[in-house]
Amino acid sequence: MTCLPEKKEPLAKSSGKPQTVSVPLPQQLCGRKIGLAANHHSIFISSSFQAFFKQLACFKEPQPFVIDLLTKCRNLSQTCCRTSRPCCEQPQPVKHQSERDREKMSEHEPLLNSRGHGGYEDKSEMRMETGGFFEQTIRPCLGEFFGVTLFVFVGTMSVSGAGGILGIAIAHGLMIALLVAALGNVSGGHLNPAVTLGVLFAGGIGPLNAVLYIVSQLIGSITGAALTRGTLSQAAFVNISGGASALGANSTVGEGLLAEIVLTAILIITVLLTAVDRSTKTSLAPIAIGFAVIVDILAGASISGASLNPARSLGPAVTMTTFNSNVWDNHWLYWVGPGVGAVLAALVHRLILAGPEKRVLF
Repeated sequence: MTCLPEKKEPLAKSSGKPQTVSVPLPQQLCGRKIGLAANHHSIFISSSFQAFFKQLACFKEPQPFVIDLLTKCRNLSQTCCRTSRPCCEQPQPVKHQSERDREKMSEHEPLLNSRGHGGYEDKSEMRMETGGFFEQTIRPCLGEFFGVTLFVFVGTMSVSGAGGILGIAIAHGLMIALLVAALGNVSGGHLNPAVTLGVLFAGGIGPLNAVLYIVSQLIGSITGAALTRGTLSQAAFVNISGGASALGANSTVGEGLLAEIVLTAILIITVLLTAVDRSTKTSLAPIAIGFAVIVDILAGASISGASLNPARSLGPAVTMTTFNSNVWDNHWLYWVGPGVGAVLAALVHRLILAGPEKRVLF
């Protein structure tokens, strides 16, 4: 039943700006006209809604809920006209602060691993945007410290095992994969000064954070080696030279240096392509990096010890000094080799292999 026949109001052709269309309703409803906003996208109240309002007008006296409904419609209409927003749009839900933070983080996602693709991404830029001093500096440095502590402990302990080179390689590779996956969302899971250097040249971390990371890694290295010393008897510890890196019996210094450069370059290019570069990074980065460590150790352990990591070499050398000072012979190899390999890998990445936004050539 209708009190009044429905009469459709023709709309003027849209000029791209909001218009106001007045639809007359019975005077006994509230004695006024309702302004309806329309633009080139839609009209707020269609003819079916007009019919609904006319049905409501059959009440002899205005009902409170009817007046409230019409008031809300009028207010929404006026809001649409002021904002030039299509009135058919649904109001956007109010977002919780954490949701806004997540959106902000995604907009400022740095190169080295975003939270959620397997770890191994530096989040220093994101922390600068969203966190305080603890999130920006303390937490990631603690992550690097604890990560390297555990890595050096497991690595040196594996030398005392009966698995030989294969067992050592698997222990190092699996441990680095676990730590990268676990700490990737905390610090980026560098766990290696050479990795931090490569990521610095690739543009994934700032110089100040890089220095703080390396200091944390070196302290963690000494702590991890100290844990090994406390775990093993003196005889067992001395027998494995504290797990320190050393040249092969038949290898020269030049051969050892070249091995460290090439093997480290393999590791760093794996890191950059699977965890750093936006165009090639993958959630399988921890696995790929772990396999790179395994392969490198299997290939170069008999030549240079396949350290690939100055932090892995420093801690055991420090703790072994009391028993054998010769452990420092050729120790520089395990700084120069990984450092040169990291820089070369980063240059190849930036010049040739990086995605369009970071590639320098071509």
